[in-house]
Amino acid sequence: MNSYEAHNKDYEEKGKLEEELLIHNLKTKHGLSQSGGMWDNLYKPGHLHGKWLDSQKEIKDAVDIGCGTGWFVNYLKDYKNFENVVGIEPSQSAINIAKKLHDNDITYLCGMAEEMLSNVTLTKPTLFTTFIVLSHLPDDVVAKILKDMDKIAPEKSVFIFNENYGNSFHRNLWHCRTKEWWEQKLQNWEITYDERPRPDLGYYNQGIMGVKKV
Repeated sequence: MNSYEAHNKDYEEKGKLEEELLIHNLKTKHGLSQSGGMWDNLYKPGHLHGKWLDSQKEIKDAVDIGCGTGWFVNYLKDYKNFENVVGIEPSQSAINIAKKLHDNDITYLCGMAEEMLSNVTLTKPTLFTTFIVLSHLPDDVVAKILKDMDKIAPEKSVFIFNENYGNSFHRNLWHCRTKEWWEQKLQNWEITYDERPRPDLGYYNQGIMGVKKV
């Protein structure tokens, strides 16, 4: 079973929508309080989203790759005043849940990112973001996603990836690439890495951010 099949099966088997909404509310509550806890997907090590969002006022367009049931795209709308938000998600079941849980004018594209990104047209600097999506995909697929992102991203766009970096390994559905690998694929971007300690990891790190130079 590949990563998509595993996640889609989970979405299809979701019980009450109230349970998914509870998770969304916990992520929002912990994020707003900057707790760094398990539901805080913005400020804990490996996640550069929160500090960047707090520090900037300019970018108001976003593309979330692997948006799942829509927590982060709706957070951008509800709490950060983003104007144009696209969520790319291969699971129609997840998108259906997102639309039932939130009433926002978010554009959801159902399909694989390596197939959908080239269809997105952007005219202003854009935030591209992932939460442990690329780490589940093989090198050739991630390389295609990065190439397409680079092609459609206007100058001064930003990406924030909560993804693995450091020692290179490929373990079934869990992958890690070196800094050199990321930099070779993203030569038009100024890249920084989240170096904050992660005692739960040790062998590798998480958290990559880049600003498009040209």
